[in-house]
Amino acid sequence: ALPQVRQAEVDLSTGTATLSYPLLEWTVGSYPVRIGLSYRVGAFTTDELPGWIGLGWNLTGAGAVSRTVMGQPDELRTFEMRKSGDADIDYISDLTDYRKDASLDRYSYNCPGGSGQFVIQNGHITQLPQTNNKIELIGEEERGVRDFRITTPDGTRYEFCERELISYHYIPFNLYAGFIPPDYMAVSSWHLSRIILTESADTIRYEYAAAPFWSRDHNRPTESITVREDPGKPEKYFWLPQIASGMFVNNNRTDFETSVIPQRIVSRSGSVEFTYDRTQAFRMIISGMIHRDAAGNIVKKITLATDRKGRYKLQKITITGADDTLIDEQQFFYHERDSHYYGDLFNYPNASSSTPYSITTMLDPETLELNARRKPNFNYAVSDALRQTVSATGIVTDYVYESNTIRLEKTTAPQRARSISDTIAGNIKPILPWPEVPDTIIHPDPPNPAAPDSTVTIGIRLKSIRQRDRITAREQTRTFSY
Repeated sequence: ALPQVRQAEVDLSTGTATLSYPLLEWTVGSYPVRIGLSYRVGAFTTDELPGWIGLGWNLTGAGAVSRTVMGQPDELRTFEMRKSGDADIDYISDLTDYRKDASLDRYSYNCPGGSGQFVIQNGHITQLPQTNNKIELIGEEERGVRDFRITTPDGTRYEFCERELISYHYIPFNLYAGFIPPDYMAVSSWHLSRIILTESADTIRYEYAAAPFWSRDHNRPTESITVREDPGKPEKYFWLPQIASGMFVNNNRTDFETSVIPQRIVSRSGSVEFTYDRTQAFRMIISGMIHRDAAGNIVKKITLATDRKGRYKLQKITITGADDTLIDEQQFFYHERDSHYYGDLFNYPNASSSTPYSITTMLDPETLELNARRKPNFNYAVSDALRQTVSATGIVTDYVYESNTIRLEKTTAPQRARSISDTIAGNIKPILPWPEVPDTIIHPDPPNPAAPDSTVTIGIRLKSIRQRDRITAREQTRTFSY
């Protein structure tokens, strides 16, 4: 058998995998503090950015409550949801002019005590789905919102009070008279600030440093094409031109006003200090950790080395003792492709950065087929995906991918009719019985049995993972089918 190494946990429903690397651990009373890293093995869209560690990497052992704003932040607009029959013109006008909101913001949390999602309506928290954890609003209201406390069944309390603030700005291509911008400024995240152990026996503090202000443009090529009917012309129809320019697309931008990054984790029995890479003026990346005991003596040091390029790919994890003796090391190698910022239909890389991009629509106006520039390309879809890891003991792990192509099987006319009738019947049966639809429905345009099933390709998925020992030459391979 091969020496013990970290195995990727593969999700066969997505074709991706998760790698986990525990780095530091100590106890506060009976509570274990564990700090580590996790990585998502798979494809990355062209607009994905690195977090605190690097592209695809997350710090484990910390935590946050994050919010996805649906429409407008809940605290800025009156929530009112009506049934279609009650949606009069005044109500529709209130929604389109941002005086009211028909969607609740979605909150999600992740911390050592668990993870989950919830919504807030009129100060009441509803978990989606319900868990054994208790979620409360704490502290004073500021900017229309309060902070959070999550209590696990054993009585451990996780409090989230370190806020991040964003502002959103939108300017449409077609700026009409009376346009009301949906711009807003709101709290987007609440980071874990302390863990209070059962009966308040101990407290673990999380301290943060301010990260630089930065902005993110969400401008993308238009997803549609416009046709004008012109009977006076011989061709009758005229495709309106589409130009790949910031002047011809909707402009929207998010400003990260007050970003933070972990600085220290402090407890009675030990602490961790974080160091940073500031190669880029607008971004800070964690470059190391120093673990100290209760007396302040160094126990272990972690060094995280990246390529220091735009998306910060983590290249090496090094763990050493207080005397710099090597304890463990892991190296990471990625597929390197110079890919274009504009990707395929699902925004995965599909062309070189030097490729012209003059047509921005999904459909080619000449053929009405999928624009060749929006089609998937496996050679570029693997850009920045993990290719290989090498452990300190000489175990080499290779990650092999294939196109994530899904076959959409065609249905017969009776199958389609049955599906539609069942859906309708299921929706209205409590009100009006729906007659059974026979399987022998005659369809005016039956499908061609010889026609192939259609397919769609969404990025890449894992095909196999091969491990080999450089010393003994032993190998083992895990293959995956979908």
